Amino acid sequence: IHVKKADKVILTLQDETDNMLMDGEPYADTSADAPTAAVFSMGGLTINGGGSLHVFGNAAGGIASRDRLVIAGGLIRVQAADDGIVGRDLAAVKGGHVVVSAGGDGIKSTNDEDGGRGNIAIAGGKIAITSGGDGMQAAADLAMVGGELEIVAGGGSAAGAPGDDEASAKGLKAARNLFISGGAIRIDAADDALHSDGGLFISGGAFTLATGDDAIHADSVVHITDGSIDIAASYEGIEATDITVSGGTIRVVSRDDGINIAGSGDDAAASSAVRNRNGAPGGTLTISGGYIVVDASGDGLDANGSIVMTGGTVIVNGPTDEGNAALDYDRTFRISGGVLAAAGSARMAQAPSDDSEQASVFIMFRNTMEAGTLVSLHDSGGNTVFAFAPSKPFRTLVVSAPNLKEGETYTIMAGGSHDGAAMDGLYEDGTATGGMPVASFRMDGRTTHAGGTGAQGGRFGGREGGRP
Repeated sequence: IHVKKADKVILTLQDETDNMLMDGEPYADTSADAPTAAVFSMGGLTINGGGSLHVFGNAAGGIASRDRLVIAGGLIRVQAADDGIVGRDLAAVKGGHVVVSAGGDGIKSTNDEDGGRGNIAIAGGKIAITSGGDGMQAAADLAMVGGELEIVAGGGSAAGAPGDDEASAKGLKAARNLFISGGAIRIDAADDALHSDGGLFISGGAFTLATGDDAIHADSVVHITDGSIDIAASYEGIEATDITVSGGTIRVVSRDDGINIAGSGDDAAASSAVRNRNGAPGGTLTISGGYIVVDASGDGLDANGSIVMTGGTVIVNGPTDEGNAALDYDRTFRISGGVLAAAGSARMAQAPSDDSEQASVFIMFRNTMEAGTLVSLHDSGGNTVFAFAPSKPFRTLVVSAPNLKEGETYTIMAGGSHDGAAMDGLYEDGTATGGMPVASFRMDGRTTHAGGTGAQGGRFGGREGGRP
């Protein structure tokens, strides 16, 4: 189908009909207005109805509009040598079932010249994309408020190589901003799963992400206020210049850093050149709510700048090697609320800053503790005030919680059992019994060090440690 001129085109798939369209290869017309897909319209194109349409784009694309393209219904299957579905000014899906297999990008918009255009909008329907390039690529903004989306890009996470700029094989990619407030999203991508050249904003939705590079990446800011995010595999879990988490549930598994601020943590020169929103060197990780669990082979929380925590729950099962740490920040880590349990190696370990409003304790163990070992804190009355069993071997543990009180004396126990129910190794209620005493200490400052001798060559966010 070739629409050379029209204000609006409606392609209706009649109920209980099966339709097929295919093109030849190659096209003889190569002019500026030549068709680039088996279904091609110079005007706006809407596809609706209850029937099915199977499009074979043998020459290049499957379905394309040089204006707005809207899919409102039907079962639409596209197999394309290049891009699957393209709307220059807008590509939108608000209903139906769309299945795309594309050698290039799955669904994309291309207008990067006119403000307010070049967007992708997903409001409903069911979409499955297998693409050699990006699953979805927006020349401006990409927004999703509902529907079901499944993407395999570039052969999936197993085919990914971090830092490979030769070919883009991202799940969702926006040149301006990426907004997601609802829907169910499953992405397995060789490149970033969610990527924005500007800001990335998540306020709802259910995510299952696996990637060969970053699971969630924005060149500017990432804001997460709600949603369920499960990052099953990544090089780095979440990366941006500034990251704010105020709600939702986030689970990260990463081969390097779990949550990373202001670029690569091993590029100090580049990181120091980044300015945060207050003009200070480096970016800021701000956590005011939500539930975060990080399993990192690199740094758990890595801020080439600062960390601010005022609420929420953060659990870090950090690195086992001595070249990384559960917590790693360049400037300050000020904590005034929430629950923090960060376990990891010793040499590079850090704790929250001394000028924090909420008390913390940095526990150093003489030997590496086995995964699953229960560590509990007991007050002078014998009450269990904190209990956590890290899922990986660990040498250090940083604990901060509202119920830790300055002036109180605590005993640290390692091993034993707990009669409560754990969530990700963290016990909220119940009593810990048994185990071996590690140390007793008096909480005499905002960050107190306890346990074995301080790590040789180590660095601590609070005062240098030693035998309490």
